[in-house]
Amino acid sequence: MTTHLLTVRDLSVSYGDRRVSFVPELTVGAGECVAIVGESGSGKTSALLALLGLHPGARVSGVVDMFGTEDVLAERSRLTGLLGRRVALISQSPISALNPTMRLGRFAEVVLRKHGRSRAEARAQITAALSAVSLAPDILTRYPHQVSGGQAQRFAIALAVELIVADEPTSALDVTVQAEIVALLASLRRDRGMGLLIVSHDIALVSGLADRIIVMKDGEVVEAGPTRSVIGNPTTDYARALIGAVPQIGGSTS
Repeated sequence: MTTHLLTVRDLSVSYGDRRVSFVPELTVGAGECVAIVGESGSGKTSALLALLGLHPGARVSGVVDMFGTEDVLAERSRLTGLLGRRVALISQSPISALNPTMRLGRFAEVVLRKHGRSRAEARAQITAALSAVSLAPDILTRYPHQVSGGQAQRFAIALAVELIVADEPTSALDVTVQAEIVALLASLRRDRGMGLLIVSHDIALVSGLADRIIVMKDGEVVEAGPTRSVIGNPTTDYARALIGAVPQIGGSTS
């Protein structure tokens, strides 16, 4: 039986009278990857940020359970206690999410100590985490502007513990580094049992990583199911168009 790290029910995000995103149901289990895909403006990122309580100015309703803690959106302290300690947000631009005035080692230590680690525990966790994402220890002496986008993304992933929530995590990277990050995420799922919720416009990229796909358009879920089913037999015109837009190597040209 799959252990659900995240369960979402009737998550609605609105600005004034305009609802920009609605997700009726979403679960992510241990070692499972779920992808939310759609074009820009489809509501996928709004849903992701809302379930983390990171959508200031929006009116958010619905129920979000994490790690057996019920309705974390109802009480900010419940959610704050999980973010950074058990849940990590991986953004589109990892370098911009880091403190430019701090060396990476100091930044990681501050983050982990804020979430209850002792200094010794934080240092031990950082060392082990860097090894898991194939980063040399000397990266801890560098400032964010001294590392590449791929290194920064690996560093951000290294701080994750049980559930990664990723917003277009490869969009700012070149194709080769994209493949490396996807392979890293896949290995963390397999070896550590991490859960992964990933938002992307790139259905080709997530199709090889996700167990299930949720397709959004104009703020609504228009299709959802196992990846093989959604990719192989889409039931909506919009999903078919998304899949049809993926370049096929060796396909015919006109």
